[in-house]
Amino acid sequence: MRYKNYVFDLYGTLVDIHTDESRPALWHALAGLYAACGADYTPAGLRAAFLREEKKARRALGKKLGTAWPEIRLEEVFALLLSSPPRSHISSSRVSPSSGTEEILRSGWADLAANCFRILSRDRLRLYPGTAKALTGLRKAGCSVYLLSNAQAVFTRPEIEVLGLGSYFDGIFLSSDLMRMKPDPVFMRMLLEKYGLDREETVMVGNDFSSDAGVALASGMDCVILNTARRSSRELADIKKETLSRYPGAARDIVCVPSAASLP
Repeated sequence: MRYKNYVFDLYGTLVDIHTDESRPALWHALAGLYAACGADYTPAGLRAAFLREEKKARRALGKKLGTAWPEIRLEEVFALLLSSPPRSHISSSRVSPSSGTEEILRSGWADLAANCFRILSRDRLRLYPGTAKALTGLRKAGCSVYLLSNAQAVFTRPEIEVLGLGSYFDGIFLSSDLMRMKPDPVFMRMLLEKYGLDREETVMVGNDFSSDAGVALASGMDCVILNTARRSSRELADIKKETLSRYPGAARDIVCVPSAASLP
């Protein structure tokens, strides 16, 4: 193999997923979950509150860390929404608005709410054809395989296990655990430093030019883009040119291939 270490993105690269977080049925069901615990929201009101608090939390974390790419833990948002509803009523639930955010987090209720949110918004979750074969081939060739994903650990770790991917990786870095997202080079640096990886021997493999190619170029690494979105050759060339123009001193390459089976 050309590289010793392969750092993979997850969704859109190894995993074919589709979610729709705007669907009314999702927020109707979540409003019912909150009501069962004594917090009264309309479906539309719950969605508006979620989006507002998520944005507020990201802004505050970005300011604290000094990064344009902060990553929060969504379970904290779900806990906050339970602890501060517009209206509440008495409930026999083990947690309620009077429990407070920290107690709600300790109880595991917010993790459950986050996973309900994910499951209800998701209508497709499967490996791309060739994913398992490609990862197996890399491991058999003696390469190290890592995951660096913009993802919420609270529901991404269960999805990794459901898909049978956990055993393929020598290390898993999820943005909500590290509070930073690609293309923040600090996120990549955390992985490289923890495992002592040489940038010259390491390649980022993803599907997104902005986050995946961006973090690679900002970190002095090559990048392979898997064309899972089935863009035309012209589209790929144009996006690649535009991405490279944003990192004029990077002096690294972006290679576009059809699938993981075509990795260099």
